[in-house]
Amino acid sequence: MKKLLVLLALLLAFGSVANAQQFIQSQTLTSTAAATNYGAMQQNSNVVTHVLTWTAAAGTGAISSCTLQLQSSSDSISWSSLGLAQTCTTTGSYATTGAFTYVRVTTTAATLTGNATLSFTYLGYTNQQSIADGIFNVPLGSCGLSVPTTGVWAAGPASAGTYVGPLVVRAAAGEPVLQGTTTAAPSAIVLDCDLTPPSRTTAGKSTIVTGYQLWYGVATTALTSITAPVVSVVTFPLTGGTAAGVVTTPAGTITLNPVAPILTTSVSGACQSQNASFATPVILSALNQKLTTTWVFNQSASAAEIFQLCGVQVFYASVTQ
Repeated sequence: MKKLLVLLALLLAFGSVANAQQFIQSQTLTSTAAATNYGAMQQNSNVVTHVLTWTAAAGTGAISSCTLQLQSSSDSISWSSLGLAQTCTTTGSYATTGAFTYVRVTTTAATLTGNATLSFTYLGYTNQQSIADGIFNVPLGSCGLSVPTTGVWAAGPASAGTYVGPLVVRAAAGEPVLQGTTTAAPSAIVLDCDLTPPSRTTAGKSTIVTGYQLWYGVATTALTSITAPVVSVVTFPLTGGTAAGVVTTPAGTITLNPVAPILTTSVSGACQSQNASFATPVILSALNQKLTTTWVFNQSASAAEIFQLCGVQVFYASVTQ
């Protein structure tokens, strides 16, 4: 059995974030581990919503077996399962509700080879969540394509008439995509998307974003590289305030799966699947905020390229009390 490297950060935040006191436990496994229990958290029945998210990144190795389980106890001696054991060979999330004196995360199996990693984060909220495991499909119209520094748009997509530039088109029967075609030259296509999921108008009721799924594809010419994505929180003025748009970067890192995004070409309507998860979930608690992401798709050949965005899916939770 290879050596297990564990990075453990256990935080009890005594203050409130959007009226939600939090227990946070994060763990990263970098090699095979036997059944292991991680950090019993004494919550004294204050926490009512329990969220477990995990990112499985195989890299050039593999994750052949993996199971995560939330457990509860009244005395930190006898433990019971909270819901079903979760398979963690691929990225996912799980949420449950209930008040317990102690809660912990346990792995009943984790077989990793090569440079594969498994990272999981437990979040405990004192506030009930109306949506603990929400999924929001971002409209294609909430995303934009541009070539601000390198490249020029060629003629518009098929059936676009004289229009030049990106457009939402029919890639296949029943499948619209956001598509743009460059001229025969190097290009750096910038994708910007508004990730803001449904929220509430009541002050102090927050939306918690844990990551998103991106489906993209290129045709004609393969990509040379993809610049690491950026996530931003944009804050606008309240009604009647001075015009502004303040862009800040949330704390924490973005974990990609696959770690190295795919650069090869595909046919129209066939897209690659890329996951981006947040080590520290982004909490949107103000009415005048939105969450955005930016990707840059680079190709250095003197050749035309067709880029298509098939969709973006945001993973979030919503606090109600």
